Amino acid sequence: MSFAEPTNPVAARSQLIYRALREAGLAVDQPGELEFFGVPAASPSSMARASPSTAQYLIFCTAPDQAQQAGPATLKAEVLAARVISMGNLLPALAALQDRGYSQRQQDDWRATVSHLHTVLLRLDGQRYDAMTMPAELREALRLCLINRRIDTDRMDVFNSASQLSADFNTLLSYLTQVSFQYRVDEERKREQARRRAAAQAGAAAQRRRTRPESLKRCVVM
Repeated sequence: MSFAEPTNPVAARSQLIYRALREAGLAVDQPGELEFFGVPAASPSSMARASPSTAQYLIFCTAPDQAQQAGPATLKAEVLAARVISMGNLLPALAALQDRGYSQRQQDDWRATVSHLHTVLLRLDGQRYDAMTMPAELREALRLCLINRRIDTDRMDVFNSASQLSADFNTLLSYLTQVSFQYRVDEERKREQARRRAAAQAGAAAQRRRTRPESLKRCVVM
C-alpha cells in the first residue's frame, strides 16, 4: 500500500521540530530544564540565537545528517558551544516524538558523547577544515579522545553506523560544520568590508593632501 506524501513537507517538518523544541525546553517563551553536557552555561542571548538556528537546520535540510557545504570552514568553539547544547537537547526530544526514544543506555552514551565532543572542540579551536570532510574528522577525533579516556567505543551506538543514534550524531556534527562554514564566510566578509573602508579612508586622506596646497595658496593670496 502506498501513502501520499504530505502536500507541504516543510510545513509538516516545521510543526514537528517546533513541538520538539518545546518538549526539550528550548522554546524562547518556555524556561526549560536543559542538559548542558558539561559545556559552560551559555548566555540567554546566545541560546536564543542557537535554538532557532538548530530548528531551521532540521526543517530545511533534506539530509541533515550529511555535509551541506563544500569549502573551508573555521571551527570556533565559543561560537559552537550554544549550538552543541541546543542540538544536543533537541535531537533526543525529536527522537521521542518519532517513537524512537533513546533507551537509558543510549541516553547515557549521548550525554558522554556530546560532553566529550565539546572537549574536542576546545582542543581544535581555530582549526580550518574542508566542510565536506569536517564531520568525519570530528567523529574520528572524538573516538580517539574516548579511547584515550579508556572508554569502549565499540559498545556505543553513536559509532555503530546501523544505529539511528549514530545518524543523530551525524546530524549534530553536520550542523556544527554548517555553522563553522558560515562563520568563515562571515569573517571573510567582515575582513573585506574592513579592507574597503581602510582603502576608502586612505583615498580620502590622499585626496585631502593633494588639494590642501591649493587651498593654502588661495588663503595667502587673499
